[in-house]
Amino acid sequence: MRRNFLTLLLWITSCSLCCTPGTIEVDDAYMPTPLNTRAAAVYLRITNNSELGAILTGGRADIASRVEVHRTEELEGLVKMKRLSETLVPAGDTVEFRPGALHLMLLDLNRIPEPGTEIELTLTFKHQPDRVIKIPVVSPQDALK
Repeated sequence: MRRNFLTLLLWITSCSLCCTPGTIEVDDAYMPTPLNTRAAAVYLRITNNSELGAILTGGRADIASRVEVHRTEELEGLVKMKRLSETLVPAGDTVEFRPGALHLMLLDLNRIPEPGTEIELTLTFKHQPDRVIKIPVVSPQDALK
C-alpha cells in the first residue's frame, strides 16, 4: 500500500513539474488567407522555457474540422506534405513553423477568414496544458514579406 502511495506521489509531482503554465511561448504567428475552404496553413514559433521537452500533438480551431502538424518534404523531385502525429519542442529550445518546413494545417474550413481578422487556435500538447492563441490572418502578399 505504501509503495502505491509513493508511486502516485511521484507521478503527481512529475506531472506538476512538466505542466507548469507559462512555460510555452508562442509568437510570430500568422495565417495567409486561404484560397479555398479545403485547407489553410498556419506558421508560428514555439519556445519551450521549461526544463522538460514539450510534445505538440496538434490543435483545434473553430473554423476547421481538424488541425494537424505537417512537414514539407522533397522526395525524388516532388514536394509533399507529411502529417506528423507528434512534434518535439526540446527543453529550452525554439521550433519554427515556416513555409516549406514544419507548419500547421487547418483542414475542412467552415469559412474563409478575411485579411486583418484573427482566428482562435488551441495548440494541444502531451503532458502540458493546451495553449489558446490568436492568429492574425494576412493577405498572401503580406505573407511573403
